[in-house]
Amino acid sequence: MDNIDGSEWVVVIAMMVHLLMAPGTKVEESFNVQATHDLIYHTYNLSAYDHNDFPGVVPRTFAGPIYLAMFGIPFRFILYLTGSPKFWMLFAVRFVLGMSVVIAFLNFARAVRKHFGTETAMFLRIIVASQFHM
Repeated sequence: MDNIDGSEWVVVIAMMVHLLMAPGTKVEESFNVQATHDLIYHTYNLSAYDHNDFPGVVPRTFAGPIYLAMFGIPFRFILYLTGSPKFWMLFAVRFVLGMSVVIAFLNFARAVRKHFGTETAMFLRIIVASQFHM
């Protein structure tokens, strides 16, 4: 992402504020968070996965948790070396998820700028950054 605009920084900062103010997850995210935890901490021990005991009513994919775990596994090593609690892994995983969403959204906003102009893209970024469910 070259030459980040001021309103693009607003979106990044809004994501960081949301991460710090509300590090927990909503009930809709609990499957993905638990699956990511299992992938990071239980890796190949499939019998230890939480979803064996609590599979849920709706079949789900592990694609999202696998993506998050790819970035979380190296961070697990850092937490181990520093003796930090596993709670910090939740921050790391949610940061990766947040930045992934921000990068995708900013690419969309740049396409909006290309087709509809700079002001439209700026207002789009500011409106999205001001929403609580970003």
